[in-house]
Amino acid sequence: MNKIKTISLAATPPPHNFYLQAKSFIGGNLEEIKLNNKYSFIVDAEGKLKKLPINNKATRLYNYYYKTNDYLCGNVLLIKYKKNTLKNLIQIKY
Repeated sequence: MNKIKTISLAATPPPHNFYLQAKSFIGGNLEEIKLNNKYSFIVDAEGKLKKLPINNKATRLYNYYYKTNDYLCGNVLLIKYKKNTLKNLIQIKY
């Protein structure tokens, strides 16, 4: 079942803390996919090669921005920026 969890951040975390948090949730090599100037996805760069389950909720959002029939696999982080500062991490579990 797809679950979405929002983590609000008071300020931008240090890069190594963000990396560790993202790495523990994603579980693989991290890749950023820019959606626009406010949102990005962080995904497992090898999710398809690892044959991770398709993340339907993240895929729908990805296809909305990119007008494609591609898909995202595994857990996905949706990052929201406000004035170039990390504002929220939104966990989208497959």
